[in-house]
Amino acid sequence: EKSKAEIFAGLTDVSGKGLQVIMNPGTDVSVKASRLLLLVNELRSSGALAISINDDRVVAMTEIRDTGVTNPQIIINGNSYPATSQFVIRAIYREEDINRGLQLVNNLIEQLLTVSDFTVSSSDTISIPKLSEDSLTYRQ
Repeated sequence: EKSKAEIFAGLTDVSGKGLQVIMNPGTDVSVKASRLLLLVNELRSSGALAISINDDRVVAMTEIRDTGVTNPQIIINGNSYPATSQFVIRAIYREEDINRGLQLVNNLIEQLLTVSDFTVSSSDTISIPKLSEDSLTYRQ
């Protein structure tokens, strides 16, 4: 039970079968935190056991928010990423849940294609790092 709790809290590295979604904003377009949150929520609702964005582990206390106007940024766990950059979202699933996750994510991406370009793939070897001890979320 302790091991399961540590995984859920993001305190250990995890790997397994899962999905990878690469989000590339269009020309002169910024990624919005709300789009990342939609993807994370879709992954969670489809059974994802662990999720990361740009190798930042997503846990219950993770914040994903927009900041800046002239130089827009996305803040994840206190780390800043240019909103005009690529975002790589990874999720680990039980084998029986991967197809459901893939279907739900593809349905959501169809709605978001006008604002970003997406690549979705499944893999037997998705690795998600533990929550960084330097992150604000870890210290909460």
